[in-house]
Amino acid sequence: MVLNNIKIGMRLGIGFGIIFLITLVILLVTTLSLKTARDNISVVKYESLPYAHLADEMAFQTLKVLELLLYASTTHKPEGFKEAEKIVESFRLNIGKFKKLYEEKGDKRGTAAIKELEAAFEQYYEQGKEIAFIYFTEGLEEGNKLVAGFDNSAKILTAKMKKLQEDEVGKTKESVYNIIMSLNRVRTVMFSMNGLAMVLSVMIALYITRSVTIPVRHILAGFRSMAEGDITVRIEVGRNDEMGELARGFNSFSDSLADIIRQIAEDMKKLDAASSEMFDMSARITLSAEKVNSQTNTAATASEQVSGSVGMVASAVKQTSTSLFGIASMTDQMSSAFTNVAEFGKKTADNVSAMARSGENISVRIREVADAVTEMTVSLNTVAKSTVQANMISRDASRRTEQINIRMNVLVSSSRKIGKIVDMIKKIADQTNMLALNAAIEAAGAGVAGRGFAVVANEVKVLAGQSAEATEEIAGQIEEIQTATRDVVQAVEEINRIIHEIAAINEMIADSVKGQTDLGGEISESVMDTATAVKTVAENANESAKLVGEIANLTDETSKSASGIARHIDELLKNAQEIARSSEKAARGVNDISLNIQEISEISEQTAIGASQSDASSKALAEMASGLTRIVSRFKL
Repeated sequence: MVLNNIKIGMRLGIGFGIIFLITLVILLVTTLSLKTARDNISVVKYESLPYAHLADEMAFQTLKVLELLLYASTTHKPEGFKEAEKIVESFRLNIGKFKKLYEEKGDKRGTAAIKELEAAFEQYYEQGKEIAFIYFTEGLEEGNKLVAGFDNSAKILTAKMKKLQEDEVGKTKESVYNIIMSLNRVRTVMFSMNGLAMVLSVMIALYITRSVTIPVRHILAGFRSMAEGDITVRIEVGRNDEMGELARGFNSFSDSLADIIRQIAEDMKKLDAASSEMFDMSARITLSAEKVNSQTNTAATASEQVSGSVGMVASAVKQTSTSLFGIASMTDQMSSAFTNVAEFGKKTADNVSAMARSGENISVRIREVADAVTEMTVSLNTVAKSTVQANMISRDASRRTEQINIRMNVLVSSSRKIGKIVDMIKKIADQTNMLALNAAIEAAGAGVAGRGFAVVANEVKVLAGQSAEATEEIAGQIEEIQTATRDVVQAVEEINRIIHEIAAINEMIADSVKGQTDLGGEISESVMDTATAVKTVAENANESAKLVGEIANLTDETSKSASGIARHIDELLKNAQEIARSSEKAARGVNDISLNIQEISEISEQTAIGASQSDASSKALAEMASGLTRIVSRFKL
């Protein structure tokens, strides 16, 4: 599997990088959505509501202009015309504000509509001022002639003004709707992305943990089997990461150890055979020494009867020479066998030393794994710091939502003020309706002369009724805005709650990372225990090497003893030859023969002592070989 070839550090980097990217995406989407909501709130606060209020004010100004013109015409006071002119100037300023807004936004249709409204108002104002002036100067009959045209202008102005109010209220509703949708998107994205982040975090943590703990358990099981003597166990290698390298190192160590143990077993067989052969040789040397001693005793007896037994002595000396020649040959074979045993011992010591070095190498590998686990623990601590930073960012987002809530409360307060203004407009419309009713009554009392004035009063009454209906409709729309604003406030509170939940989730992730850190510590401890076990195996191998070295030294000493025996036998052979020559010259002197026999007796005693020492050395060598064989038998090959 490709993932098994990725190093542990790279896995940690990829896993935590994915979590970091998801967190970054969440923060980016949240920030953009909150910015959109903030922009929409700014539009509502600084554009939609103020211009909706401005449209209502302009509708009120149209009614106020009509009221002042009626007042001036009925009371014949010119001050009404001056007041009406002031309100008209204010209306024109408001028209200018709308023009500027639409031109800045590049709204050509809005600009055309506001120009049409301006033209309708100017026509309405000019006709109303003209009718009022004719009423004021020429009387009702002349003024009534212009009422039909004024009525048409009033209807056109009312329709356009109502259209402007509806457009501004619609824009306010649209902005509030955009705010609600932005906040809903924030909530949806935060829920989904946080859920995805939690699932991926758990999956990544499980994958990284299992990719480390499962191979470590397999390797620990292999070391336990090896500690019990089973060196046939092998670990399956299917990956190229640190765990794969450790498994390959374990298998290589097992192969090397098995080869060394097999070589030691073969050397022990050879050593056992050599020790048995040496034991047999020492027995034959002892027997030969006893024969020599017996023959020297016979020679001593014969020396007393030298006059009659010279021939017998010569014959015995020849037999002694033959025996000594055989003994010399056997001692040479024994020395050669001891040399071979010493070489086997040195080779065995070298093999055991190689096994100890392999154990030290595998211990170094295990410590590298412990370092990798320590690096994983450091990375987990880094993730914990990242979650703390994410928690701080969540708190900052919570503070921003609180600021949005405060702005929405200001928006609610503004809508309430607009409601009060609408109530005031409604009251003015009611008063206008009462004035129109009074004017109609006065016109009815005036008879035929007041008939035209009654028509105007009726029109004023109709306009007042339309204004009342418009204010009621505006009041309903403002109530809808207030309801939508309350929904926005609730949505902001819901987002604030979600942000707190995100903070709690971040804390939970931090706790999970702490748990993974603790688990990494336990893995590190297990790996260190394994390193200790491998170190113990290496120490045991070193002890085995020392033991084999002692065997080699002891074998070397035995070889030296055998060489000494060979030298003594050579001397004995020379002396026997000398005896033979002396026996041929027996007539020359019996004293020389006695001295030679004494020397032969001493050499025979030294040969017997050397044979005893060789026998003891061969027994010690056999015991060491048996002990080493028992050690090797503990391993399963």
